[in-house]
Amino acid sequence: MPPDIVARLNAEMRKAITAPDVRAKLEAGDMTIIAGTPEEFAALQKDGIEKFGEIIKAAGIQPQ
Repeated sequence: MPPDIVARLNAEMRKAITAPDVRAKLEAGDMTIIAGTPEEFAALQKDGIEKFGEIIKAAGIQPQ
């Protein structure tokens, strides 16, 4: 996806999820608000894949 579109989508999503009314509804549903950058999200995904990949391999979990 073109970087300018990613930046625009990120900016609009950040505005939406940090709006007081939206934030209150999300938090009422026990959701944690994280309004980071696309780069921070990519790093979070990479860390999750590495962490949970090790757990999955150690547990011997296989796709069906």
